Amino acid sequence: MKKCYLLIIALLFGANVIKAQLPSGSYSDYFREGIFLIGEENYDVALKNFLEAYKIDSTSANLNFNIGYCYLNSSMNKGLAESHLAKAVQKITKNYKNDDPSEKEAPPIAYFYYGKALHFNYKFDEAMAQYDFFEKNYVKDKTTREDVEFYKAQTVYAKELVAAPINVNNTGGEKTQDGQYYEDIVISYKDENDKWSSPKSISPNINTVGHEASVNLTPDGQTLIVFKGVSEKDGNIFFSNWDGKDWSSLQSFGSDINSKYWESHACLTADNNTLYFVSDRPGGYGGRDIYRCVRLPNGAWSKALNV
Repeated sequence: MKKCYLLIIALLFGANVIKAQLPSGSYSDYFREGIFLIGEENYDVALKNFLEAYKIDSTSANLNFNIGYCYLNSSMNKGLAESHLAKAVQKITKNYKNDDPSEKEAPPIAYFYYGKALHFNYKFDEAMAQYDFFEKNYVKDKTTREDVEFYKAQTVYAKELVAAPINVNNTGGEKTQDGQYYEDIVISYKDENDKWSSPKSISPNINTVGHEASVNLTPDGQTLIVFKGVSEKDGNIFFSNWDGKDWSSLQSFGSDINSKYWESHACLTADNNTLYFVSDRPGGYGGRDIYRCVRLPNGAWSKALNV
């Protein structure tokens, strides 16, 4: 269903890539720009446009639907989708015009995304009610029904897991502002019978009381690339080398790879001489862009180049 939604938007607006920036103007300007950016899957900047339109008219079910949809596709703010999608399902139309700023009602699929938002906020019974209502009243084709059934099964399973929690702690036991534990990196080994061992903390040289996540492992298995969260708006990438016994402490790549903005993913080429990474730093073409660095003869990394 998500693919269908995005496909419709992409067909309406074409595939031209423009530099995403907030237009200065009316509700229609912000709305149209936001819809275009959803078609580009640039949810972060699309959301900024929709929120500007929201300052002008917060009553539109259609606008609330698009805001909720963007929040669901965000990295850190999925929990904010619920309130907007709750407003969206108050005014539903089967004759939805997604690219029309004058459209004030939301499409029926808003029930489905509202269910996903409720699930994310641990409201499993309410999520199931939205899935059931959407399936009973609006789902006609087999593929959509299978999608809904998949998420309904997830909700049942999630409810069972939450009802019987297990003791899994991270280093330091600290939590984020929304109540989630900070991530640690764990490792598991496969034996000669193709069975995996129980996971354990990869190394005290890597895991701290903060947030660490594994991003990539080089083909030779010797370098682990790690994302480390600094704040809700600042995350950086580091690497750790395997010395045959343990992993080294996290090291910076240097150059201008890390910034005060969000660097979230990275990978090295097989020869370890080219680094690709993701950043939302100013000067890019969208919310997050891919950048490239090459290793110089002295071993340092070149300045980052937007690909």
